[in-house]
Amino acid sequence: PLVQAFASIAGRHPRAHLVLVGGWDDATCQALVSYAQSSPCASQISLVPLTTEVHRWHGIADVLVCASDLESLPRAVLEGMAWETPVLATDVFGLSDVVTDGVTGWLCPCRDVERLAQALDRALETPKPEREAMGRACRALIERNHAFDGYAHRFTEILDGLAPNSALSRARSNGKIDLSESAA
Repeated sequence: PLVQAFASIAGRHPRAHLVLVGGWDDATCQALVSYAQSSPCASQISLVPLTTEVHRWHGIADVLVCASDLESLPRAVLEGMAWETPVLATDVFGLSDVVTDGVTGWLCPCRDVERLAQALDRALETPKPEREAMGRACRALIERNHAFDGYAHRFTEILDGLAPNSALSRARSNGKIDLSESAA
């Protein structure tokens, strides 16, 4: 669906380039490669194999697209947001918790190629200063709600609630374990 959506708007955005990162050597990816290569905008589409060097792609992306049918809260979206990249995402579970349409990116319904194309068009037409402001809002959201120290504290609270008299809980209350950012 993402390649279909991109193909329908690529002519209006000749400088846009769709990069799909994380391909496998399987039948599904081979079908995607064939489909992309037969597209009228094939020169604007690249498929990159699975890589541990994702920071390269986050560093140059203007928009991260997550066009999933089903998600919880994908790490790739959080990583992109930490790189100050606005996100175009389908409005499925978890994604609308971090992507606010017009603030940290753009939302569209899942399994709707036409609406995905409209959202891509919106994203690509968004002026660079506005995308940069969205990117800063993304980074602020990640720092506020998804930073490691916050996760560590929340996880510890959950564990303490489940086992309030555990050795870990007693050690923390005695000051032997400090989960503050300065201790990390």
